[in-house]
Amino acid sequence: MIQAIRRQGRIIYDSFFCKNIDTKITLGGEKGGDAWTFISRFIDKSSVVYSGGVGKDISFELALAKQFKPTICLYDPSPTGIKTVNNLGTLPEKVSFSALGLYKENGTFNFDDPFWEGEGSFILNKATQNSANSFVCQNLETCMKQNGHTKIDLLKIDIEGSEYGVIEEIIEKNIVIDQICVEIHTFAPFSRTKRQELIKTMENFGYLMFHKKGADFSFIKKNLLAK
Repeated sequence: MIQAIRRQGRIIYDSFFCKNIDTKITLGGEKGGDAWTFISRFIDKSSVVYSGGVGKDISFELALAKQFKPTICLYDPSPTGIKTVNNLGTLPEKVSFSALGLYKENGTFNFDDPFWEGEGSFILNKATQNSANSFVCQNLETCMKQNGHTKIDLLKIDIEGSEYGVIEEIIEKNIVIDQICVEIHTFAPFSRTKRQELIKTMENFGYLMFHKKGADFSFIKKNLLAK
């Protein structure tokens, strides 16, 4: 009973941050996977989507590919993500996968084991000595140059704390990204205060937060909505 009340309370709380915007839709989430919310009228077959963090589920990306047919670039260096992609066999047309992590720097970094083995998400930690989990990472600027892209229409990142650095890079380099769907984590060394600071930084950079569910947030550039 108490858990049900808490869940309902979270839903009500999140609803205060959710804006009613034309063509706002949610895709993915089948069989307990992740669902993400975006403004669909800005996505079509000419769009470019980057997705960092495959994990155990790409139902969102598969639904996006089926319905809108954009170019989708998947990134995940972990054994979990690689296994998920391999189990799919052939990826849909215009969907590619790179066994690289998205981060604000290029290089090879050590990662901590997942907090929960069954969930399977590895966590970048420069201080760890666990070199058994050593993965190559690249920043967005490098990935975009390799792919010949000058802008991203939709960026989805669920990358276990590395989102802070990626968003810093976006702002510092003024990378053109129309929409961002991101899970903003608060485990150490991050916090709820750090999360709020990041959201404020994004808003100051011209993003509007239009959807929230737990730690998952959706942002869009405000000037797009004026068109």
